[in-house]
Amino acid sequence: MMARPLDGSGSGCSFPGWAGEMYMLRVISVGMAVVFAGAVSTSSAAQQAGSAPEQCELHIWLTDQFAVTENMGGANLGLVGALIDEATRLKSPEGVKMQFVAQLSPSAQEEIIKDVNLGAVLAIPSYRLVIEPAERQPAWTMEQITSLDRLAKNTPNCYAELAIISNQYLKQPIGTRVRTFIRYREFDSAGKLFVKVLDTTATKAGGFPAKSEDGIAASAASLQNAFRENLIKFAKDKLKR
Repeated sequence: MMARPLDGSGSGCSFPGWAGEMYMLRVISVGMAVVFAGAVSTSSAAQQAGSAPEQCELHIWLTDQFAVTENMGGANLGLVGALIDEATRLKSPEGVKMQFVAQLSPSAQEEIIKDVNLGAVLAIPSYRLVIEPAERQPAWTMEQITSLDRLAKNTPNCYAELAIISNQYLKQPIGTRVRTFIRYREFDSAGKLFVKVLDTTATKAGGFPAKSEDGIAASAASLQNAFRENLIKFAKDKLKR
């Protein structure tokens, strides 16, 4: 059998519309193939974008809770203790508390946290740091402290939280210390809690409090350095990575 040309000529037969219809079908087929390929490409790109690993986050709550505790042992040290107690009363506890709050304010804590690069010290350097203001801390009851729920909502599975519950100034006959109370939780990429620590660390602050206005700068430096050391001690000694 002789093949017919596309123009319909040959063998005495003519199909004037057949060639045009075939051409149109081919154009439509090619066009749909291009559209389909583009849709597949777009869908693939969207899937790749959606499957990108989520950014882990480290949320740190600052604190506005400060306590001043003086234990000079007057009842146990006889006359020496009584003399020490009397000398201590010359310094206002309220004045010490005011220095404590002012020199280790939430803004000072935030600056120290960033300067220390706390995420790196906690061995999670790639986590995005989110600073939470002190007023967003919950009321710390025993139930809240032991709760397994996250403090922050709408967070990624890969998440850690560190709450600075309080700072305490301890004055004792053998010296002064700043104690920081910290609660830490860490969740893995599946959102499962796998690290939880509740502990305190303490560091001497020999230059705090200031005894005169001239000593305020040195007092603040001593206090803030003690807080810095407490954060590092917590990460290295309590988490023990």
